[in-house]
Amino acid sequence: MRGNINLKQKTAHTAEPETYSITDHPLHYLAAIQRLNQANLARLLLPLDLTPHSWRVLALLSDGVGRTIGEIADIVVIDRSNLGRLLETMAQDGLVERAPSELDRRISLTRLTRTGINKFRAALPLVRRSNKSLLADISPEEFATLMDILRKMKRNAVAASSEMAADHAADRSSDGVGKLNPW
Repeated sequence: MRGNINLKQKTAHTAEPETYSITDHPLHYLAAIQRLNQANLARLLLPLDLTPHSWRVLALLSDGVGRTIGEIADIVVIDRSNLGRLLETMAQDGLVERAPSELDRRISLTRLTRTGINKFRAALPLVRRSNKSLLADISPEEFATLMDILRKMKRNAVAASSEMAADHAADRSSDGVGKLNPW
């Protein structure tokens, strides 16, 4: 097996404590911030008949680049099945359109329509104001440091996910029965 993850392994930063307090971990704060931010965005975007998820799709596609559902799902962090339903609704609302890629007709690309661009432009000042409020009292240097740390954490999460998937596949193939072995 490739490097099983040892849940009791000590980190380079601190010795392992006897107890675990969820509020001592950064992911607690990221989850709380995300939940509050989503609720605040939902209230702000409601008059425009947008959700935080549809806003993220509009924001991503606002650069005019057509993207596959997989690319959109990865960047806006929505699972593909939910994204497929969301894109269908957005297409019915006239915000996005899907068309075959000119390079490969088997691939469908999603782009904003003129209505989608206008909706994005209407929502942008609201979202910028919300982001500004969320980042109040954070200096540009602190913001840059925060973004560097978050990008590293994301890379680590992606690597851990890939490693766990590989370990899981190895476990399933080595036991001959296909049993699930979570560790």
